[in-house]
Amino acid sequence: MTGNLDLIRRRFRQVKSSDPKAILLLHIGDFYQGLYEDAFPIAQVTGHPVQRLYGKSRLLYCGFPCGQLEETLSKLRVLGYCVIVRNQLPGSGRAYHEVYRPWN
Repeated sequence: MTGNLDLIRRRFRQVKSSDPKAILLLHIGDFYQGLYEDAFPIAQVTGHPVQRLYGKSRLLYCGFPCGQLEETLSKLRVLGYCVIVRNQLPGSGRAYHEVYRPWN
């Protein structure tokens, strides 16, 4: 798991470096996850708790099921957040990003 965790951290930092104030949602399995400081606004709009990976890790996260993406995006944008959604292309291992700017 350490290798996967390192990869997730690297991807997070790489994408966040392009727009540090944006919230980054990573598509991981059946969920979208917000990591570190991005977990808090996600928790605010979804009502899901911010958690620590393995209980003691410094990696904070908050996630929600993929089916709630549109609703969560809408709420975050109304609050003035720019959101970057990182998805995987099925079967290719390649990823792409979509950027959603705030509505206000």
